[in-house]
Order: sequence, then C-alpha cells, then structure tokens
Amino acid sequence: MALQQITDIRHRLAETIKTVRQTNRAVLFSHVEAVATLKPLPIYQSSSNSYKGERFYWKNREGNLALCGLGMAAKLHPDGTGKNRFIQVREQWEALLQRVSVNACRQEMATGPLVFGGFSFMEEETEPGQLWEDFGDYQFYLPRFLLTENADGIYLTSTKLITDECDDYLIEQFLREREQLLSLSHQMQTDVPSFLHVDEKNVEEWKETIEQSVEDIRAGLMDKIVLARELDLYFENEVPSGTVLQNLAEQQSASFIFGLESGHSCFLGASPERLIKKEGKQIFSACLAGSTQRGQDDFSDEQLGQELLNDEKNRSEHEFVVSMMRKAMEEQCIELDIPMEPILMKLANIQHLYTPVRGTSLPNTSILEFVELLHPTPALGGAPRKIAMEKIGEYEQMERGFYSAPIGWMDMRGNGDFAVGIRSGLLKGNKAALFAGCGIVEGSQPESELTETKVKFTPMLNALGGLRI
Repeated sequence: MALQQITDIRHRLAETIKTVRQTNRAVLFSHVEAVATLKPLPIYQSSSNSYKGERFYWKNREGNLALCGLGMAAKLHPDGTGKNRFIQVREQWEALLQRVSVNACRQEMATGPLVFGGFSFMEEETEPGQLWEDFGDYQFYLPRFLLTENADGIYLTSTKLITDECDDYLIEQFLREREQLLSLSHQMQTDVPSFLHVDEKNVEEWKETIEQSVEDIRAGLMDKIVLARELDLYFENEVPSGTVLQNLAEQQSASFIFGLESGHSCFLGASPERLIKKEGKQIFSACLAGSTQRGQDDFSDEQLGQELLNDEKNRSEHEFVVSMMRKAMEEQCIELDIPMEPILMKLANIQHLYTPVRGTSLPNTSILEFVELLHPTPALGGAPRKIAMEKIGEYEQMERGFYSAPIGWMDMRGNGDFAVGIRSGLLKGNKAALFAGCGIVEGSQPESELTETKVKFTPMLNALGGLRI
C-alpha cells in the first residue's frame, strides 16, 4: 500500500509539473491518502523540532473531527490594499483554488486543501513589539501536511504550490518530508515548567470600568458591553503548547480545542462557543451568554442551573445575543430555526445559557460572509455593536488580539467551522497571557463580574498545571 501511494503521488506530481510548464500557470497540488496510525494531537506534540511556529491543532465540540496542520504551503495575510479583511481572505483563498490538482477519489470531510486561522477582535490593533505582534489583523495558512481524523478514519493531505520554479530538488524535498512525517515517532513532553509568579493586571481599574459602563447603560448610550481582562503567568522555561493542548483535550472534552502557532507565539484554548459552521447549504451557530458556576454535587448543580435559567440579568444578556443572531442570520438564510427558550450548556467548570441555531444558506454564500455578519456577537462585544466596540477600545487596558475573535478552518468545497476564541491564552516564551471577559448590563456588580472572570480563567489555569490564582 505504501509503495502504491508513493507511486501515485509521484505520477500525479509529474503530470502537474508538465501542466505548469505547458501553461506557465501555477497549480495547487494536493494528495489525500488514508493513514492508519498517525493521530493529530500526538503528531502535533512530536513535531515541535521540525515545524515549530508553523503548526495548528483543532478538535470540534462534538468530538468527531480533529485536525493537525504542519508547515506552510501558502499563507493568507493582510495585503495592504485597504479592502475589508474578510473580503481579502476570501479573494486570496479563491485565487489559490483557481487551479487545483487533487485526487478526486477522496472526498472525506476536512481533507484536501484547507486553511486554518483567525482574525483579531479589532482591526488594526496590533503594532510591532506588542503581545500579539506575531498575528496581525488576520492570519490563515494552508498546511503542507494536514492530518484529519473524522468519523471515517484518518487521512493525510500533502500539499504544495507547483510553479515553474519547482525543480527536482524541491519536489524530492517535499516527498522526503512526507516520508519523515509518516515515520515520526510519538515523543510527548508531559510536564509544564515550574510556575514563578503571576501579574494580575489592573484589577481595580477594570472594576472601575464596569461602574462607568453601568452608568453608560443607565444613560442610554448602550444596552450591553463585554469587558475583558488579562492575567499574566510566568514560568521557569518555555511552556510547550502540545502539553497544554493535551491537558485541555482531557479536561475540557465538550469544548472546541484549538491551537495556532505563529512565530514565537501560540494562541490556544478550549472554547465552548461555535460562531458558525457550514456543511453545504446547512448552517449551524449558537447563542451563548449568561453563566454561573457548577455545583459541588448534583443537587447544588441543578439548583444553580435553575437559578441561571430564571435570572433576569442573565436572561436579558442572553436575549441580546439571540436577537442579534436572528437579525444577522436572516440576511443570508432561506430558512432559520432558533428556539424561543434557552437551555443549559454544562461544562467542566461553568454552565451557560445556550440557544442552538440552524439554518439553510442562500446559494453561493461564503462562510466568511457569516463570520463578518456575526463578529462580534453581543456575547463578545456588546449592543449596539458600534458603540460597544468604541467603548471597549476606550475602557479596556489590554490588547485583545485573537482573543474572543473567530478562529477555525474552511476547505475548498466551501465547508468550514469557526469557534469564538474564548477560555484562551497566548503562550510566548516563558509567559502565558490569559484572557476572560464578562457581559455588563444594567444590573452588573464589579465584584460578581470579577468572580466570573476567575471562573472563566479556570480551564487554562488547570491546563497549565492546576494553578490557583
């Protein structure tokens, strides 16, 4: 089987190179094959020496899809044209897909050419020398090697942009990399380095911004705002992202687990919230706003959940999100199904008010059109959106970067899945910057909101060795 695969890939590469030289036009070459033993997360963990800074990992909430990307076949990044960034990404992706050679017998979910990445919460926020300098306004990349584990099996997609400059050496190098990946041994670093100290940034100032925001709401300037804060942790040595992702996968199995490396940084987390998923014309989203802690036993947990369902402040916060979601989705959907009442989503450390959303999209609608429509939802920004975003920029004493922004993947068939980058942090050397936010409405109290952020820091603190701050 292995001999047949290398024969097939060599034959297809030779045909593609011939086409490129005849037409003088580049072709995106992609080869999909079933592999038996390579699992996405162990391969991510074992590949730091070869692909450090060019890796991603993704597992969906349902647990039926995991991805690992290694190396870069192509990168989508700001092009300086001044165009809307969602349009930039769509145009760059469509340009790459103009001439594609992929073995057509393989049509499994999330295989073939696929890009993974995300956007910053606010456009034009990042500057050189700042925490998020490795990421910018957006960043997506098409991996050279993609491992996909879905309900049907495990698949390796090998991808290379073939130009007329590709000589025999570059082709053989690409094939050698593939062989090395297929024989990669699993080597895991299971420990987080020793913890040194914490910098709990601007706590009193953050509570003052909540008081000011409540005054703004009472004055009628806005209905809701989401204010986030940062917690900086320092360790003896660099924190390995593979270890943190492994811990998140074990501890937060009902969440999206994601990690995106860029340069010397890795943005990673365990998000409970889907922004948008597209399978053909079918659209899936979620309204997630309003939260409380989990109980110590079944009785107290049930009691806390019922209190959340009946809490006026949390129900009001949730309704802002549902109302905005309905209005936004109606623009791009033929059919839309949004239940009238929320249910509870129970996670390891927290429970939320949750309303699932399903719809059927208009023809030829890109998933990025939905991302642009929905980001940021009132659960991450506020309402009305424009005023809330202005106040976030004024009040928050931190750079959000990719925190609470869309992160996910899309393939050549128009399918994709984006989560909201919450319950997350940025690893950079021996520093881990964690982020958590709260929805502020008229009834918000600074101390209770501070307590809520501590609950929301818990998934990342546990993944970093069970820290208690």
